[in-house]
Amino acid sequence: MELAKEYNQSNIFITGVYSKNSVNTLIQPLNLEGLVDPDLLNIDYLARNTVENVLATLQFLRTKNGIKTVLIVSSDYHIMRIKLILDKVKVSEDDYNFNYAGVPTDYSRPRSLKILYTEAFKYLRTYFFLLLWESEQQIYLD
Repeated sequence: MELAKEYNQSNIFITGVYSKNSVNTLIQPLNLEGLVDPDLLNIDYLARNTVENVLATLQFLRTKNGIKTVLIVSSDYHIMRIKLILDKVKVSEDDYNFNYAGVPTDYSRPRSLKILYTEAFKYLRTYFFLLLWESEQQIYLD
């Protein structure tokens, strides 16, 4: 939300949100009334993993005319995997300019090192999964 304020929020899309949350339950605890336009905050409840988060984001962007620059915000250790997935699943018509902002992690804590190790494993697993991925564009060309 700090970035939304900094960049004069246009649209915010949050994917993989717990089904009991809503725009109001996400904004109220942050005391952002008047600072963030709730009509420009969109939520996806269906995504269950990072691949589905990326697919939901692309689907959302394709329904919004005029959006060309996108800022993706996630934990700093997660950005590399998001970029890997995005580069593989987007099609040529997805001519968005993607930028990334990582929420910093304190790597001096043992728990953070465990998260980093897990993320490295997930990155490799995702890489091999995406080797089997056929983009929508490739399917239509075959």
